[in-house]
Amino acid sequence: MQSEVKLLAREVAEKRDLTFFIYKVIIVTLLWLPPFRLFAQEQAFDLEKILQNSSVEGFREGVRAYIAKNKGTPLAIYLDALSQNDASVAAEKYRQLVALYPNSEYADRALMKTAQYYFSRGLYVAARKQFLELVEKYPNSLYLAEAMYFAASCLYASGNHESAISELKNLIGQHSKSRFAELAKDDLQESNNHSTNGSNDAKKSQLKIDSRNGKYSLQIGAFSQVNNALNLKNYCLKLGFPAEIREKQDGRTAAYLVWMGAFETKEEAERFGELFKKEHGKPYRVVTR
Repeated sequence: MQSEVKLLAREVAEKRDLTFFIYKVIIVTLLWLPPFRLFAQEQAFDLEKILQNSSVEGFREGVRAYIAKNKGTPLAIYLDALSQNDASVAAEKYRQLVALYPNSEYADRALMKTAQYYFSRGLYVAARKQFLELVEKYPNSLYLAEAMYFAASCLYASGNHESAISELKNLIGQHSKSRFAELAKDDLQESNNHSTNGSNDAKKSQLKIDSRNGKYSLQIGAFSQVNNALNLKNYCLKLGFPAEIREKQDGRTAAYLVWMGAFETKEEAERFGELFKKEHGKPYRVVTR
């Protein structure tokens, strides 16, 4: 049965445009759950029947129907949050789930997503608090190593490099076989390289960005490791340029994009990008915010 469900999920996913990515995420999330039981006190969720409907709107309606019939239950709240287009609304629903059902099988996932929301917004103090809460309350969670890694990354982003390095080493010691331990090793090596080469000593640039509220930005980096993205972001900030990190999810893999500036027109962004590339040797591409 599970293989048939997975095959159906794959067939549906192949028909979807990237703009419907969130619904593929929901499918993957549901497939992690037991095939005949999603929650003991909730009505069964007929995943196969919904997946057979090739319409994205049909899938959405199926999820909505489940949420309506099981309103207030842990899975219904989780699905409701997961299907939101507004990240801030989703984060609020995840927080509600953790508050109402701290012992639910979805609580650690919801807490992780809340922390990731804060992190993606650059609210590193709030994000670290959520990551550490997961580490403390859910020591057996599958997200434990990931939470430890990002808690250390919050310190790094806040400029507390020594404490971040200490926590990364602790992560490696406790979860040596985790993929986040491998990321931590790479981050430690990168940090050592920056210290050795003095590449953090960026001098303030003579270039100026006049607009901060425009429609276009320059993407000047994309990394699989968040601390590499943080290094580039901090480099830009030291130059005097506004920069931010945007997280892009592709299944369970994340990419961390570094965006700089906010320009009113694409042409203005292109002109600045060429000057920036000439002065600092960084490639770029113009993206819509």
